Parts: sequence; structure tokens; C-alpha cells
Amino acid sequence: GAFHSMLNGRKSAPARSPRDVLAPLFSKAETDPAGVVPLILAASEELDSSSPTHRRLDPKEARLLADTLEPFCRRAFFSPERLPGMESLGLVLHTVRVGEVPERIAKHYRIGAGLLVYLNPEFDPRKLREGQTLKVLDLSTGSLDVVVEKSLYRLAAWRRLEGGRRVLVEYAPVGLGAADSPTPLGKTSIVLRARDPDWTDPVTKQVFKAGDP
Repeated sequence: GAFHSMLNGRKSAPARSPRDVLAPLFSKAETDPAGVVPLILAASEELDSSSPTHRRLDPKEARLLADTLEPFCRRAFFSPERLPGMESLGLVLHTVRVGEVPERIAKHYRIGAGLLVYLNPEFDPRKLREGQTLKVLDLSTGSLDVVVEKSLYRLAAWRRLEGGRRVLVEYAPVGLGAADSPTPLGKTSIVLRARDPDWTDPVTKQVFKAGDP
């Protein structure tokens, strides 16, 4: 009975924040490339509200965690670095076959051909050769979800993996609409993309051509 009373009277330890829990993974990833992919997977699970194991985070804590993770996501998804285990993030090595062109490769993986330049430092579309390996983000087996978190002024891009799990691809500051033309709520699907389109100011109706600073 006395032992039971001692247990009941013992104060529980305060819950550790996700950043504290993930601190060892962040430390390893900073010095060891083999630690980057496990970090992205673990931190994404903490951040992904659609994950069955998700713990509801304070919005500011979630933003801080995602902001801290973002440079590692950039290393994986927007740099030529070929990280150990990157296949689990949907990043693969494509071996160029005879007659292939960048547009055909990009179409197969459902990405824009321009992404090949970010992922392959010596990429020259006019000098592809048979047997050359290219780092590629494979979206043929999983979609890309883009979420604008209005209260945090952040845009999150998620790569959906097989089995429904998601990993964070990009987390960036974003501006919102004005009071008379607010950023809309709800879900939508992108059916057509235009690269560097003209933009019309919703207030003045002035048209800015593509490339205008």
C-alpha cells in the first residue's frame, strides 16, 4: 500500500517537445549524410497531421520544427547530393537509355524537366549519354500535396509515399491575399500549369509580363 501511494504521489515528467525528441537525429544529420533521410522521415511523421501517429503540436512549435527541418529537405529534394536511403523519400537514380531526352524522362516521373538541373550539377540536355545516371524525384507512384497554412504564413509541399505516409519536401514563407481578395479556403486540384505566366494586379488591373522584377 505504501509503495502504491508513492507511485500515485510521484509527479510525471513533463512531455518532451518533438524538437527535443528529434535532437539526436538533427545532430547526426548535420555531420553524417546517412542521417539526413531518417531525420526527414521521423520529423515528417511528427509534422504530418494526416499521420495516424501524429501528436497534435502547438502551431508555433510545428512551424519552428518545420523551419529547422527545411534545409535538410532542400539537401534531399533540390540538390545533387545523393543521400544514403533516398529511395525511401521517392528519390531514385535513372539510367539514361538510347534516344531518351529530358522531356521524356521528366514525363515518366511526372516532374518538370527543369528539376533535373537542380538535381544533377553537370546536366546538359544536349549531351545526354547512354548509361548516364540522373537523380530524379519520382512522382509516378505518389502525388504531391501543397498546403498553405494561413495562420503561419507558410507553404508546405508533401510527397505522398506508398501506403499513405507523407514526407515534407519543402517548407517556405508565403504571402497571403488582401482583404478584398483573400486566399481561398478548401481543397483544389491543379489541372494545368503555366511556367512564368503574366500576372494581373487584382486591384489596379495592371498586367506584369513574365520576368518583370
